[in-house]
Amino acid sequence: MVTENPRPQQTSAKRGMRRRIRAVLILALAVTIWCGVKWYEQHGVVQAKLEQLAQLEQQLEATKQLNEQYQLEITRMEDPEYIEQLLRKELHMTKDGEKLFIKTD
Repeated sequence: MVTENPRPQQTSAKRGMRRRIRAVLILALAVTIWCGVKWYEQHGVVQAKLEQLAQLEQQLEATKQLNEQYQLEITRMEDPEYIEQLLRKELHMTKDGEKLFIKTD
């Protein structure tokens, strides 16, 4: 009479199950770590892009203000009185009969 011990088969089956569970857990941990590293890298890139966006928006606002100033200057250049003021101020021109006095220090 040969009797087989059912216990060793259960133990080896449990060992195999434990190995598979351990392998799956290690794989899941590796994937989780990889995803965390990629998220951290992308988070840094996104932050840099947000800072760049803020700087570009500031530049855009400054350019818009400058454009408005130029548009105002263009509008003012159509006024003959303004042109006369510019000629007197910047080019030191005078009307007929006027005398120009320039301060020298």
